[in-house]
Amino acid sequence: GSYANWDISTRKVATENGYYTYYGADGPNGISVNTQAVQELNMVLAGISNQFDTMYLYELNDEDAYFAGNPMEATFGLFRQNNTGKPITHALHFLSQLLFDGVNPDVSTSPANITFGLSGLPSSCKYLTFKKSSQDNYNIVIWNNIPRWDPVSLTEIAAPSPVTVTLSFGSGVVYSNISVYDIYTDPASVGSGGVLGPIKSVRNGSGISFNVAEKAVVINFQGRVSGVSTSASRSVGASTVGSPSAGVSPAVNGTSSAPSSSGDNSQSSQNSNAPQ
Repeated sequence: GSYANWDISTRKVATENGYYTYYGADGPNGISVNTQAVQELNMVLAGISNQFDTMYLYELNDEDAYFAGNPMEATFGLFRQNNTGKPITHALHFLSQLLFDGVNPDVSTSPANITFGLSGLPSSCKYLTFKKSSQDNYNIVIWNNIPRWDPVSLTEIAAPSPVTVTLSFGSGVVYSNISVYDIYTDPASVGSGGVLGPIKSVRNGSGISFNVAEKAVVINFQGRVSGVSTSASRSVGASTVGSPSAGVSPAVNGTSSAPSSSGDNSQSSQNSNAPQ
C-alpha cells in the first residue's frame, strides 16, 4: 500500500541506496564523487531522521570488471575498484568515529536536561541530536538539504556562501568542551592516529559560532559544569521553534530557548579540507 497508510509500528528498511559516479552523455544521472559525498551522507541522515530502522548503501566497491561496458552500474561504490576510498567513505568514517563510542547513540528519545538554540540556521538545513553513552556528551549533526548537481550541464552546483550559525544553551549552562568538526577533512591531514580533531573549540563556554555551507557539520558538547536545563529546541533568526522544519528526530524537540552568548576561551585548529 501507499507509504502514508503504513502502520506507525512498521519496521522501515531502505535497500540499495546510492549514487553512481560516472557521468557523461551516456550516463546523464551520474554525479561527481564530491557530490556523492555530500548527497549520500545527507540521505543517510534523512533516513535516520525519518526513523528508518536500517539503511543499506549500494555498494561497497565499484565493479568495473563485472560491469564491463556499463560504467553507470559499475560506479555505485563507496570505494573504487582498486579499494581506494571515495570522499564519501572518509565522511562516513569520521561521522561514525564521532558518534559511536561502543554503544549505539540515542536518537530516539528527547535528550534529558539540555536546552539549546541554533541562531542563524538556514531554513534549508536539518539537524539531529545524538547522545553518546557517557553522561553529558552530545553531538548535533547539521546538514543542508540543497541541490548539489546540475543534471543538464553535468556539473557541480556552486556551494552557497557560508552562513554563521551560533549554538547557545540555556541561561547559566556551561559545558567544559564544545567543538566543531569537519567530517570532510582530507584523511591524509589527520595524522597516524586517525582521530579527527576539531576545527574550532571552546572551553568552559555557553555556546559556539561556526559556519554552515553545503556540507554536514558536527558539533560536540560535553561535561556540563554549571546550570540546569530541561529540553531541546532550535532558534532561527529571532524566532524559536520546538523542532526543525522537516525530518526531525524525536531526540530534538521541546520548549523554546533564546540564544545566549557564544561562550569564551575559543580555540581553533586548522585541518586541510577534501577537494570541493
